[in-house]
Amino acid sequence: MIYGPVHHLLLGLLAWVALALFCWLAPQSIFIGVLALCALGIWLGRDTRLLGALGQGQCPTPPEHQTPFEPDFTQKVVTFFYPGLGGSWMQALRYVGPEGLNGSSLPNAPRLLYSITGIDPPEVVPARGKWPALGAPWFFTTIITRMGVALHGIKNPMVYFLNAPLVSFAQDGDQQRFLSALRDKANATRAKNARCLVLAGSSRGASTVLGAVTRMTPEELNRVGLVLLEGAFDTVPAVARARFGSWLGPFITWVLTWTTAYDSRAPTPLDLAKSFPAKVPVAFITSEADTVVPMAHTLALRDAVVAARGGNAEHVHVLILKKSGHSFYANQDLEDQTAYRAFVDSLYRKYI
Repeated sequence: MIYGPVHHLLLGLLAWVALALFCWLAPQSIFIGVLALCALGIWLGRDTRLLGALGQGQCPTPPEHQTPFEPDFTQKVVTFFYPGLGGSWMQALRYVGPEGLNGSSLPNAPRLLYSITGIDPPEVVPARGKWPALGAPWFFTTIITRMGVALHGIKNPMVYFLNAPLVSFAQDGDQQRFLSALRDKANATRAKNARCLVLAGSSRGASTVLGAVTRMTPEELNRVGLVLLEGAFDTVPAVARARFGSWLGPFITWVLTWTTAYDSRAPTPLDLAKSFPAKVPVAFITSEADTVVPMAHTLALRDAVVAARGGNAEHVHVLILKKSGHSFYANQDLEDQTAYRAFVDSLYRKYI
């Protein structure tokens, strides 16, 4: 499994070298075509768990997990979703049931979020027109696009490594992007109805939402009914050390400061959690099987929020799953999916 912007950057270069050879030297060569596809597959971080869960039915979603919480529930809420690292708004397809978004869908997805407005992070630029610029056959670009959507929700995989300097780790760039979209679209719906807001994010997106909430105005906070944070990390250095070890972790963090928009001097999600608004209901979802953002890092955020409220955990909730890996909480294991659905439904009943 390939993780992180540095891995994607290096392997992405290999993928595009292979693709260039395919288009320039031997457009009809099966061998070079397979090589290019394999390189792109590695770059996208092929994970058989997600492919199995969403494509082959290894985690079949029961009909009751795909039906609406209430028939008219979409009229009550507007959900703003921010994706994880390497994803676009299409990552939200994992949570919205078989109906999908904007003409795209994942048939095996459970219905956990409603009336979603997906937000692209700064580095993601949706593909327009023909892609790539090289003269690759149509079937080749179709395969690559489908791989990108299925694995990471990227319409145009090329933009990921080309725009690596724009990648933020739940810092100012991400928070500003989220708040800008929230204010534009929430204000547009204000005159139509009084639907409350659900703010949700996965991984980098969860930490982004946490930080963005601390920057919202009192008037905006009054419209927030619930904040859902899935797999949120506390600090980049802590997660890097947990994943790569005490020596390699700091080196990876240092590399990120040079290859991405990561700023080691900026407030961390753990810092921001200490000023999370006291009356806003918030739920943390984590998993014992998460090796990317270990459970302890998400729970550290939960503990910081509770401590900031004087030890009052009344509106601070946590769900700990057992078997699902990072970013696959809703799709990998049926028991975890069942617990996830019941947990979210109970929060909707309580707060919305």
